[in-house]
Amino acid sequence: MSSEVLIAVVQLALEPGAVERNLRHVEDMTAQAAREHEPDVILLPDCMTSPITYSREMLGIARQVDGAPYQLLRRLARTYSCWVGGGFVAVRGTDARATYVLAEPNGATHLHDRDQPTMWEANWFKGSYDDGFASTPLGPVGLVSGLEWIRTRTVQRLAGWVRLLLGGSYWWSYPDWGLTRRLFMTREHDHVVQLAREAPARMARLVGAPAAIAQQVGQVRGRMPLAPFLPYRTELAGESQIVERDGRPLARLSASDGEGYVAARVRVADPEPLERRPAGFWLPTVPASFHWAWWLQGLHGRIRYARRRRAEGFPWQAWERRQLYPYNPPDLPTDERPERRVLLGASGSDPMPAPVERREEAALR
Repeated sequence: MSSEVLIAVVQLALEPGAVERNLRHVEDMTAQAAREHEPDVILLPDCMTSPITYSREMLGIARQVDGAPYQLLRRLARTYSCWVGGGFVAVRGTDARATYVLAEPNGATHLHDRDQPTMWEANWFKGSYDDGFASTPLGPVGLVSGLEWIRTRTVQRLAGWVRLLLGGSYWWSYPDWGLTRRLFMTREHDHVVQLAREAPARMARLVGAPAAIAQQVGQVRGRMPLAPFLPYRTELAGESQIVERDGRPLARLSASDGEGYVAARVRVADPEPLERRPAGFWLPTVPASFHWAWWLQGLHGRIRYARRRRAEGFPWQAWERRQLYPYNPPDLPTDERPERRVLLGASGSDPMPAPVERREEAALR
């Protein structure tokens, strides 16, 4: 049995650290996309409250998991009678996570925490693991954020299980330093853009379901991890897309298109993976410079996050502890919400997916 879903993806240019200003912009762009296309689903980028840089202003971007960004997504979904997804750095219990929220028109929500931070993001939030599986009236949906779009374990936990892949990301590139600009901002930058361009189509074929991703664009500026005396100004890669299960692009916005939104209709049916999952950590081949920066900056960030947390150096550590379930029914008091069973693996820098036997058992509950 199949059906059709009209999806709109919104590509945004946001200002680092300006959470409230960015949320107002998110609301305005979502309203424009909803009025023009009247879609069933609207997707916003990951970290829609602020692009993540290596700078002290990032200390102020986290929000309570049920705070203003979460409430905005619920309000937008109700206002425009459609599904709305978006991500932000959310304080969940005793840690900050990169959380992607999919809100239903009735106010119910599905939450997915990204498996691990990318490079310097590890300074500001922690990795986690949940399966990213959402049981919805649209059918089984897989939620994907950040560089999960190019990791093999994303395929491992979702392939053959979901009828639709939804999520967001934002991909920064190399620094535009004068001495290295010819190398970094030509060949290496083009490689990053190519990875972003190919990611949704590859994931759709491997999982066997249509995919839609919303990205960020524009310039961002911070400092260089391990060498904070160096500025790090770079371009975001863009490539917001909607693709069919065979990887065929239906709608696309590149970085040169700037901000905007596009919509396309996808056919939702039982999943049929078209390719076999490759071995290794990454789905594509990544440049050696990317791999080493990802590993070294990630290690540096995890160490600094742990030290700052022990020293109670995050402003959010003084807040009341709050938590939400991966599925939250509409308008029920917290103590009356039935917790959907979640399959948790090891959390931290290298979470592992749950065995298939446990997933099958959970699907029967």
